[in-house]
This record gives sequence, C-alpha cells and structure tokens, in this order.
Amino acid sequence: MQQETCQKDLVIRKNIEKILGCFPTAKDMIVGMSHAVMEKKYRHIRTPQAAYETNYITLSEMKGLYSPESPVMLIETWIMQLSLFLDLPISKDQIKELAWLIYDDNHYLNIAEMTLVFTRIKKGHYGQFFGRIDPVEIQRWFREYRSERGIYISKLP
Repeated sequence: MQQETCQKDLVIRKNIEKILGCFPTAKDMIVGMSHAVMEKKYRHIRTPQAAYETNYITLSEMKGLYSPESPVMLIETWIMQLSLFLDLPISKDQIKELAWLIYDDNHYLNIAEMTLVFTRIKKGHYGQFFGRIDPVEIQRWFREYRSERGIYISKLP
C-alpha cells in the first residue's frame, strides 16, 4: 500500500513532504523514478499540453530536494535504458555529458514532460538512430519538444 501511495503522489509539486517520505534519498528517487516506472505511470500522456498541465515536479525542483547531481543521475539512467532498448552503444562519458547537457537546457521540464520526450524518442517520433545513439540528435529532439511546448504555453490566457 505504501508503494502505491508513493507512486500516486510522488511527483505532484504540492506533495514535497510526501515525495521526501517516499524517497528520502536521491538514490531512492532515482530508483523510484526510473524511466520504466514513469513510462508506465504516464502512459496516458501523449501531448506536450497534457504533460505540461500535470504540474508535476521539475528537474530543478529535484535538484533543490536532493542535490545538484540528482536530476542528472536520473537522466543518466534514462539514457542507459534508452541505449538498452535500442540495442545501441553509448560510452559512459557520452552518457554523463549528454545528461548534463539535457539538464542544462531542460531543467524546467517536469517529470511527465521528460517521460514523454524519452517515450517519443523510443517510438521514433522525432526520427531514428543509425547504428549509434547520437547525442546531438537527442538534443535537437529536446529542442523540438520545447518548441511544441512553447507554442502551447504562448496560447495560454
């Protein structure tokens, strides 16, 4: 029952105390917010609008709760999972650098938005990989997502 409650409340910004109760350490958060877990949780979210409107915790807020490295470590696990899913190689150095670059440019995205982008990448929404994971392409796809998101936000009242 505790795990179910944690999954229900784990990312809603107003539930910071519940998040820390469920995930007292950065390690707990990284394991509990793996891409596989988040992908299952947010399976119903298919658009930037829906992801944005969740008002879930952002990468920057994770940094404030845990440490400057914690959202980057989370992104690293997602990149490793993407590599396994695609059966394409990526070096540890590329993973670390790409995770920092993704964080630097996308720290204001919430966890549902990050999940949507990675799920879209896995589904080939933005394009495909040719024999390797291309960090530059991934960054371009994040820019494409931010553009879609910006169009939606610019139309808000």
